[in-house]
Amino acid sequence: MKLKFEEFSVGDMINFDKSFELEDFKKFSNLSGDLNPLHHNKEYAEVYGNNHNIVPLHLIISPLSRIAGMNFPGTPSLYLSQSVRAINQLRYKETITYSAKIIALNLAKRIMTMRVIGVVGSKVIFDAEVNTHA
Repeated sequence: MKLKFEEFSVGDMINFDKSFELEDFKKFSNLSGDLNPLHHNKEYAEVYGNNHNIVPLHLIISPLSRIAGMNFPGTPSLYLSQSVRAINQLRYKETITYSAKIIALNLAKRIMTMRVIGVVGSKVIFDAEVNTHA
């Protein structure tokens, strides 16, 4: 059920899980032009990384668009800004849990601020703040 902007409250939350495959990186690299071997070349990652390929941060945070466009506030929405802090690396095939919480609402300007974190178990992968307009 779609909520009107006025029906959202500070503290509202959503959670969902996602995992990324190497095939997702291939699609991402076609769009972004990011061909960093740390993300797709096992031998390179063994020498220069942590012995495994890692998912690029911008691929990891791509579901922030889903959150804004489908949930907080959902359609119609305009993504205004974000600040993101990478904390730990994510491996392909690991399941990351996204948790988004509304932390501020400006009813007059119809701006929503969310805090979003991505975790694998007890390990925080990223922490973000997102502003949207409805």
